[in-house]
Amino acid sequence: MAEEYVKGRLPQESNPTPGRYPGFVASHDVSEDESQDMRITGKKNPLPSMLYGIDSEGNPKPVNVDDNGNVLTQLTGSIEEYALPVREVGRAVEVIRNYSHTVTNAGNHSAGDVFRRGNDVPALDISNYKNIIISIINTGVGSTNIARLITYTSHGNVSGDGKGTITEISRTDIPQIPEGGKLVITGVEGLKDVDGFMYAPVLNAPIVELVIGLIISNLDSGVVIQIIGESRQKGVDD
Repeated sequence: MAEEYVKGRLPQESNPTPGRYPGFVASHDVSEDESQDMRITGKKNPLPSMLYGIDSEGNPKPVNVDDNGNVLTQLTGSIEEYALPVREVGRAVEVIRNYSHTVTNAGNHSAGDVFRRGNDVPALDISNYKNIIISIINTGVGSTNIARLITYTSHGNVSGDGKGTITEISRTDIPQIPEGGKLVITGVEGLKDVDGFMYAPVLNAPIVELVIGLIISNLDSGVVIQIIGESRQKGVDD
């Protein structure tokens, strides 16, 4: 029997626990006019997603794509547009974590599951994502530190020297970013020699957790960091 939907009403369980009222199931509005035509979210009806970038003031902005779904990126000081080959990413890309931090207490600061001062910041779980892209904008005073992109194949890791485990994949140096500068770290090899991008092949590995270690430390230094990736959950067309 076909599922019946009534506008303005949330779908309920089709097989509730005996003796209990049917609960509501995950759903979203599929109408174009926001008339609350609610349908069950799933493989045949995935939740819509949109790719966002961060502007120079740290505000999220929708990213433009070409007719093939490639992300178009205008580089500072250049009129040439570079298309990030993430067509398969476009439908399912999600923002994994946004950070914005300015140092008020001088000392090593790292971005993991949280962004804070200290050498024991918990790593960020990205096990449900692939095709990771990391964008960093220097919003503070002076250059950033020579930071470290630390990646792992297990859970429960923390940043800092002496914290390495046998599941650590690598420690990749992130160059200093000048005041007001930007850097995009990607596993796309075609961008390895493009100004403003850093090629990190480790992002193509089966990463479980990562940390951006020691990115800032001086008083009034600051960054905005966005980490995005493609969900490993298969969509309706997979």
